[in-house]
Amino acid sequence: RYMDDYFGVSGSEAKSSGLDEYNASAGFYGLGVELNARYEFAPEWGVEGKVGYERLIGDAADSPITDMGSANQFGFKVMITRSLSLGF
Repeated sequence: RYMDDYFGVSGSEAKSSGLDEYNASAGFYGLGVELNARYEFAPEWGVEGKVGYERLIGDAADSPITDMGSANQFGFKVMITRSLSLGF
């Protein structure tokens, strides 16, 4: 269901978008790697960064939706973090 929701194109979607109808079956959709780094600049506060790469494979890579973009997916995040102690 996940693969078809994100990479499939139903008949009505094909008519309205001009894409070919496509039924994506179950399986792995990508292979990737992610690197994380964290720096604590105060006892409870820190900053965290993530950078990642993923290559779509199988039915996800063959989807007409993917053809509009790229099978190579890049991403990054920068977050401010705060640690909490609940003291139960």
